[in-house]
Formats: sequence, C-alpha cells, structure tokens
Amino acid sequence: DMTTHTGPVSLHYKWAYARRDNITSEVLQIWTSTDCGLTWRNLKVVNGDNLATSAISPNWVPTNASDWGATELDLSDFASSNNLILKFDVISKSGNSVFFDDINIGSYALSVPSYQNDLNFALIPNPAQNSIYIKMIANANDAVVSIVDITGRLLLQQNLDPSSPYINTTDLTNGVYAVRVNADGKIWSKKLIISK
Repeated sequence: DMTTHTGPVSLHYKWAYARRDNITSEVLQIWTSTDCGLTWRNLKVVNGDNLATSAISPNWVPTNASDWGATELDLSDFASSNNLILKFDVISKSGNSVFFDDINIGSYALSVPSYQNDLNFALIPNPAQNSIYIKMIANANDAVVSIVDITGRLLLQQNLDPSSPYINTTDLTNGVYAVRVNADGKIWSKKLIISK
C-alpha cells in the first residue's frame, strides 16, 4: 500500500552478478502491477556490463561486500496505488546466477547506501562542476573509484591515483550521483551533486 508513505518513495535493492564469459549475459527486468497482476508495466531492464558488479568469472558467487552493487528506483508514479506488486524477472542465458539482497520500499529519496560506517573519504567540492578531489582520510591500497547514477548505472570507474586524486566530471549532467571507493576489501559511498 503506497498511500501510507509520505514524501518520495523508492525501491532500493542490492544485487551481485558476474558474467560467465563475454558472450552470455543474464537480463534483469523489474515489473510493476497495480491491478493484482492482471497487467504489468516494465520499470527497468538491465543486462551485460550494466548488470555486472564483478569481472567475468565462470561459476561465480559473491563472497565479500565489494561484489555487491546497490540501486534505487523512483516509485512516485505509484504513490496513489494501494495495491502495488513488484516482480524481479531474471532471464537466464545459461550464465551465472544473479543475487539479490536488502530489497526495501520506502522514503529513501536520493539516498546513498552506506556499506561502511566509518567516513573514509571526502568529496571536494560538493556540489561540483567539472572535477572533484577525493581526499582520503585513511590510507587505502589500490583504491578504485566508481560513479553511478540514481538508477545504478555505472558511469565511470577508474583507479585512484594517490598523487593526483582528481576525477573528471565534465561528462556528468546536473543531478545526484553516488561515488563509491572500493579499497582494502571495503566499499565507502558518498552522495555527489553535480550543479553546472
């Protein structure tokens, strides 16, 4: 019953997936119904590298926090529905399994999932325009920076150079993004606002 929520409502979930090879790729479709499943509306379709949270690997199973991605989908179109049904449909292409966890519906508008509680980096400036400086508060070995949009689509991924920790954001349009730093087997995440 979506009418019990106040403010913007979204679907938030975590997933983990690695392609078996560079040919096969499972397809994730998320569907909604407001009439007890008589009709269905497609909310999201994702596959290939956009679905993968880890590198290509046969018989893959997630083993640590860095294997998981998180995303949030806006459900404000269904705010007046008192009977919303969500369906996760994975179309197998004989590859690896797709794993899901922490599926929630609520007022998470533009939130960024928190994988680690300790604050290990800062984004300067934030809001930003054409670049950000990532200030690491603790030493991190072989850090990888990822930027995803609010649908969970990976827009940028690169190794963080400690001697020049700048990330070019000129290709990002105005909006809210999540910046994830993956280092030492942990993931830290912060919200980034681009305002040009």
